Parts: sequence; structure tokens; C-alpha cells
Amino acid sequence: MGVKLSSFDDILLLVLFIGLINSILWPMLTRIAMPFLVLTFGFGTLILNGFLLEEFAPLFGIEIQGPAIILAPLGMAAVTTILSSLITIDDDSSYYRSVFNDAKKKRKAEVKDYPGVIIVEIDGLAYEVLREAVERGEMPTVKEMIESKEYTLRMWETDLSSQTGASQAGILHGNNEGIVAFRWIEKA
Repeated sequence: MGVKLSSFDDILLLVLFIGLINSILWPMLTRIAMPFLVLTFGFGTLILNGFLLEEFAPLFGIEIQGPAIILAPLGMAAVTTILSSLITIDDDSSYYRSVFNDAKKKRKAEVKDYPGVIIVEIDGLAYEVLREAVERGEMPTVKEMIESKEYTLRMWETDLSSQTGASQAGILHGNNEGIVAFRWIEKA
């Protein structure tokens, strides 16, 4: 039981092949298998990679049996995690690429021609403090927006609590009744 191979080149070819399959098929496969992956807390990924190894390893002259079917994908995941974290130290570009690609996909939808609402909430920033910062020139973009008359700066009172979720519900929905832990007094 374990891994049997006739040549080290075989394992390199298998790893390259599995990597290629993962990079091409994995995005499609995750859409289909996402419920399975979520329900298995990510271990489904290891199971699927174990299945790929079991199916394709014999094509490369490699025999994988027993616990190695799960241990091999686990080792591959560990090596991938370590290498990707070492290669991308202090590199936020992969995150921003993902955000940019998501935004590009959403942008393909038809652009609406009616005005919308932009609400900028700066948690814990008092109205007067914001006004003073704008007047001192510390927030030139906000000042420009206000002076353009296209945007309005308004003060909003949070009532008894300034708990963020309840405040946002009040701003966005016009009502913050029934928000859990919003009011710390008896509503009756």
C-alpha cells in the first residue's frame, strides 16, 4: 500500500497533468460541486484530487493505493499553500485581480440610465468632525462632491445606539425596528 513508481519523471508528469486539470477544469467543477465542497468543509477538494490521482496515475505508470490516495492530495495542498504564500508575500495583486475581474463581469450588465443613491458611511465619524475636516481641506474629494451640488451631506442620528448594523438598516431601509441587540431597553 502506498505509491509505486518506476521513474521520478513519471511523478513530475503526473503532477503537471493534475495541475493542468485543476487549472482548466477546477473552475467549472467547483460551480457544480460547490455544495459538496461546502458540506465537507473543504475536505471534498482533497477527495476530488484523490479521485483524480487514482484515475490518472496509472496512465503515467504510477500506482497509488490505500491512505496515499488522501495523503498525496493533502501533501500537494500543503506544498501549494506554502509555495503560493512564499511567492505572494506582501502581494495584494491576486486579491485585486479577483475583485477587478468580478467587477468587470458585473459591469457587463446593462448600465441603468436613472439616478441612484450613493451612501458613504464612515463608522464612528461625527457630522461636525467631518464638516471641520472638509472645511480645513483635509477631505478635498468630499468637499468637491458637496460643492458640485450633485451630492448632499446629511447628518443622521442613530437614536439610542450607534450599533453599525442597526444604523445601516435605518439608513438603507428607513427602519431599524426588530434589529437584534439594537435597543438595550424594553421595547414595550
